[in-house]
Amino acid sequence: MKRNRFSSRKRISADATELGRLAIGLAESGSKLEDMFWQKRLAELVDRLFHDGAEDDLNASLDRLFDTHAMAHDDLADIVESQAESCVMSEQGQDFDILLIAVPVLGWSRFSIPAAPIPRNTLQTLKVHLGAHVVAADARLALADYLYSPDQLPHSFVETWQMLQKLGAAAL
Repeated sequence: MKRNRFSSRKRISADATELGRLAIGLAESGSKLEDMFWQKRLAELVDRLFHDGAEDDLNASLDRLFDTHAMAHDDLADIVESQAESCVMSEQGQDFDILLIAVPVLGWSRFSIPAAPIPRNTLQTLKVHLGAHVVAADARLALADYLYSPDQLPHSFVETWQMLQKLGAAAL
């Protein structure tokens, strides 16, 4: 009679294993050219996992690398975060760099701060000031029309990437 194998190692998906392999390759690379090779392959796989909504694969690979290869963990975390917060989108044959930024606003009151949409004229004023003082003159900007409280911000890499895609498309 065949016995069930009890493994102390948690099994992870093929994509999570591949992420780990690529991250270790990047961590152990010896030149800028080799770094670029590994970064490109990692970015392509991470993008595919974002499109598939495979948050579990990203986290499983990060967890495994945290325990086994700290430098590869840091490299993978950098790639995942950068791919979640920035991308290139095309509009009418022209490529645009899209970057998700958060502008912290601190509000304090003894009273409840209303959670209502920001008026259009206020959004326009914010765009003008951001354009004049923060972003490049020819940058396109998309602003969410409401303020996020900390508990409303995306909690995962995939949710952050989805917000990037939505706001990036609105900017174009």
